[in-house]
Amino acid sequence: MIKPGEFFKKVWVCALLMFGLCSCVTPASIEVLQRGVEERPEDFNAHLELGKAYLERGVEWEVAPRVGTPIMVSKRWVKKAENEFERAAELDPLSPEPHYWLKVIYTVRGRYELADTEVKIFNLLTTGEKRAFVP
Repeated sequence: MIKPGEFFKKVWVCALLMFGLCSCVTPASIEVLQRGVEERPEDFNAHLELGKAYLERGVEWEVAPRVGTPIMVSKRWVKKAENEFERAAELDPLSPEPHYWLKVIYTVRGRYELADTEVKIFNLLTTGEKRAFVP
């Protein structure tokens, strides 16, 4: 039997994961997303959304959120985001989205060769070939 308060928390976690409602990242929303990853460690979307939340805390964008040139403001949050996107890519190797965000992270961190590799993977996955990239 689920306690009344627990039901609401589970619904909130699912809503955040399903609709990507982390454009306004707060410590509370990160905590909810972290709980979602803990409850469903094999859930691709849980890791992807947590990665986006971490990245939003670790990067400022030159023009607007997710537009323009990203500038790293917190190495710690960017590293956490990197770990979540890598896990998401492991869980769904045919999804291009984690590779896009990894490219952003590697570019911000000055790891341009890795960023170029992620661009190649992203392009392979979005050109209709839909095959996992094996380096």
